[in-house]
Amino acid sequence: MIKNLKLIAIDMDGTTLRDDKTISPRTKEAIKRLISRGIIIVPSTGRPSLNLIEEVLGIEGIDYSITSNGAQLTDYKNKKIIHEAYLPADAAVDTIRRLKSFNGYIYAHSDDKSLNAPDPYGESQKEIPNILKDQKEAIEMMEEYILKNKPPIQKIAMLSRSREDQNRVLSSKHLFKNINVNSSGANNIEFNSLEASKGIALRRLCRMLNIPREQVAAIGDNENDLSMLRFAGYKVAMGNALASVKKAANEITLTNQEDGVAAFLEKIAI
Repeated sequence: MIKNLKLIAIDMDGTTLRDDKTISPRTKEAIKRLISRGIIIVPSTGRPSLNLIEEVLGIEGIDYSITSNGAQLTDYKNKKIIHEAYLPADAAVDTIRRLKSFNGYIYAHSDDKSLNAPDPYGESQKEIPNILKDQKEAIEMMEEYILKNKPPIQKIAMLSRSREDQNRVLSSKHLFKNINVNSSGANNIEFNSLEASKGIALRRLCRMLNIPREQVAAIGDNENDLSMLRFAGYKVAMGNALASVKKAANEITLTNQEDGVAAFLEKIAI
């Protein structure tokens, strides 16, 4: 089946990228080789579009991306956004207010910036991913700002202070009505519109390109990748993936540190 693939969706963090957030020369070369053979490679990530690393976007032939867990589907070739699934202002504010009862650092992604609520501990700044540090806008009254300005909120996220704190939020999903709640890594929880998931965006892109799901593969490692794995005809889990992701997969490749994406792509290129 993998010999007939026309499109491969690849997660970024914990999958295509190594732990230091770089893409290896081997993985980059494997991506280029498949693109040269006419296979569409689609970065599919929880990161917002402004945080996609240039090393990936700079690969010639990367024409599409799925970002913010499917809240945005972008066509770079034609310089347009194909699909958006934003959180309404009232839903975003309700989510933020509910999150304040948990231990963690809250921030939100709009189209062109990351907004952050005041840090109640004064310590979380050092834990913020480097990709956010230059793009944050401190908002003293975050809920009021969103209600007044109604920025397009792609997602809200919380960095919990511990795995226990993260599990408390994840076990309270029922509190977040009409919200898609996922995790993309340790101590991380993400909140999107119900219309935003990697699977929904991938299905929409394949429909637009007239590619049947039987000719689609998806590669991932975490909870927010499950929807696209379920859609794809061929599902690949990283060696470092969660047990639930491995269980959903047709194949388990090497870890991200071992260039597991490249190992899978190279088999297709033979």
